[in-house]
Amino acid sequence: MTEREPPLADIGTIDRSDLWNPVNPIAPVFKHGHSSRLRKASSPEYHSWRAMIGRCYYPSYPHYERYGGRGITVCDHWRNDFLSFLADVGRKPEWAHSIDRIDNDGPYEPGNVRWATNIEQSNNRRSNHIVTLNGETRTTTEWSRRVGIPVHVIWMRLRAGWSIERTLTQPKEPRKPRTRKAAT
Repeated sequence: MTEREPPLADIGTIDRSDLWNPVNPIAPVFKHGHSSRLRKASSPEYHSWRAMIGRCYYPSYPHYERYGGRGITVCDHWRNDFLSFLADVGRKPEWAHSIDRIDNDGPYEPGNVRWATNIEQSNNRRSNHIVTLNGETRTTTEWSRRVGIPVHVIWMRLRAGWSIERTLTQPKEPRKPRTRKAAT
């Protein structure tokens, strides 16, 4: 019989052989207190750490192709030790935050991760269109919020060949009201 790889939930700060027993697969409470297979509860930070490991190393994990499939890794310091991850990153500031890589092509490692909101993460996507005006670089969505011009208008103007300065500084003209034909 071949030795089975422990489930993702069992990778932590203690010896794996202490956690995985094919006869009794229920593992003991983790020493760090952030997860328990008995209580089926885990801290938000532990959940984020597990998901980070899964995205990078398990091909059957959702969205693996966007992470591990394109070479994104987790530093050894964090991959094998949840408490090291927690010490370097800290607790989530609020429930709405999740782990985010500052450099999308870089690994999960100290200095390249932060707790970020959905808006912050949306502005840090590889697919964003980045625009620079007067030395200030932002996504089109950020510029839209800043200058009060809808994103679709910014896109249409850029596609029509407008300069970046004109696109972001010329106010949107109000729509002309539709005229109805008089009934005869």
